[in-house]
Amino acid sequence: MTNGDSTIEKQIEKRLGISIATWDKIELGSIGLLVLITLRQTLDVVGTNGILGGRLKSRRLERLSRLGFERNTWKEINVLSTVLGAALLLKNAVDVVESKTNLLNTRIVASNLVTNLNVGNLQGNNRNQII
Repeated sequence: MTNGDSTIEKQIEKRLGISIATWDKIELGSIGLLVLITLRQTLDVVGTNGILGGRLKSRRLERLSRLGFERNTWKEINVLSTVLGAALLLKNAVDVVESKTNLLNTRIVASNLVTNLNVGNLQGNNRNQII
């Protein structure tokens, strides 16, 4: 708290102990890996099986599908992508729970306010009170 930041402000800047800027980088990395993996798998399937009834098979596309990596490297990239995706799902689940919890707290406060106003009227606190 040397810069005048409160604990709440520091918590807002982080999700699951990771800063929002880092989450942004994780999201971009995850999207990049997803595009790369999809491109690789598309090239592999088209190169191996072809399209239009197997007419356009291409060994060249099949080799290009590895994009210079070994098959084992692609397995590791797939695992990394899955881990990043799971982390993002967890973060988004926490965000949803927090937003729904705040919504629920707002409704409870509003209903308590209405209840308190009605209780005050039932106790005789109105303009027609006789002294």
